[in-house]
Amino acid sequence: MRCRISHFACACFLPLLLLPLSAAPNDRREARWRATIRDVLLIPNPLPPLAARTHGRFEPAPGVTAERVTYGTQFGMLVPAVLYLPRHAAGCRLARAST
Repeated sequence: MRCRISHFACACFLPLLLLPLSAAPNDRREARWRATIRDVLLIPNPLPPLAARTHGRFEPAPGVTAERVTYGTQFGMLVPAVLYLPRHAAGCRLARAST
């Protein structure tokens, strides 16, 4: 368990250690960092389809809509979640998932 945590911490903080503070953003450098992070965390490329399904909606608080959803994993498992959304939002909507 300790080994996994240290690998995870290294993967999360590695890009910050490599980031020059005064450098302007560079698309190629950012693409390399993203590729390195995906390799370290063993994230498949391309990502598997989510296969998300909505199983119902409810309003837990005024102005908040919650959706019961499931989504699939790479290994065929279904993961249940509750997705909390603002009831009225224009443009891009922020959400929070709770599994």
